[in-house]
Amino acid sequence: MLYIDELLLVNFAAGAAFLLAAGLLAGVRCSGPRLAAGAALGAASCLVLLAPALPLPAALAYKAAAGAGTVALAYGWPGARVFLRLCGWYVALNLVLAGAAGLVPSGHAANLTAYLDITPGLSLIHISEPTRLALI
Repeated sequence: MLYIDELLLVNFAAGAAFLLAAGLLAGVRCSGPRLAAGAALGAASCLVLLAPALPLPAALAYKAAAGAGTVALAYGWPGARVFLRLCGWYVALNLVLAGAAGLVPSGHAANLTAYLDITPGLSLIHISEPTRLALI
């Protein structure tokens, strides 16, 4: 079962982390409100997994366009070279996460977006027990 609110919340947090990581790797900073706007767009872009299956070139184009929009909201236009570096890191981190989630037995992927079969109750148990969360 897929819970949209939980999917969006988890992807908001992951998007914010990926944006910060891309910024660190590219040597660029963004403000808190811009980071939140970019992470929100990144979270919304994960809803493509509900769409019918896209051909691989279309899925890659969607992932690249969503990544560029997310980075643009968070960092604006710091110059072509820096923007492309930010986009490259953001999209690469996204694809690595999707690949890693696809390797987990309860993982599923659609349109280069991955999710795990975890109920809200199970995720609350993991959140309330930090030692167990660290082992996962």
